[in-house]
Amino acid sequence: MDISKEYILMCEKAVEIQNLKKEFDYCDECGLASDGNDYTGRYGKEIWLPRQDQLQMLSKLSWQEFDWKCANEYPTAITKEQAGLMVVMEQFGKEWKDNKWIDKTTP
Repeated sequence: MDISKEYILMCEKAVEIQNLKKEFDYCDECGLASDGNDYTGRYGKEIWLPRQDQLQMLSKLSWQEFDWKCANEYPTAITKEQAGLMVVMEQFGKEWKDNKWIDKTTP
């Protein structure tokens, strides 16, 4: 599990992902409550740090497709979680640049 400052910042600024956390608070499929993979950030704000399996589910890709995309389209990512978050945020038209998510459609 990536708990680096970079990943925490990426997750904190990924508002779209933070808004999806409630989908993982309880898993009907597996019957388990969330494992509490939150980080308490600045000012006591909780930040959800999605695991690889959660990012793969959010991507709506198979494991093989997800792994390929992480390795081949985001080779500069330091961890699989960072690459996976980039894959998911791509679906929202965002890319990680200069410590923030920017809209890829904006020049």
